[in-house]
Amino acid sequence: MQSAQHRVRKVAVLLVDLDRFGRVNTMLGPVVGDQMLKTLSRRLVECVTDDKLVARLEDDEFAIILREPDGIDGACATAG
Repeated sequence: MQSAQHRVRKVAVLLVDLDRFGRVNTMLGPVVGDQMLKTLSRRLVECVTDDKLVARLEDDEFAIILREPDGIDGACATAG
């Protein structure tokens, strides 16, 4: 973010939150929940190119940072 601000470039931040993730842990156990998070993490990272960054923020929340997106349409295309 600091680099983008310094260079006057645009970034987009996409938040990915797993609805009802707590229910997965409760109903199927934390081992299944951890495996689900690892699988999601792996899939998100596979989608990353040089202009994107993936970070895990909390238990069931991830962020994808897009550097120089093609406006809102480019961010929406990545999210879709």
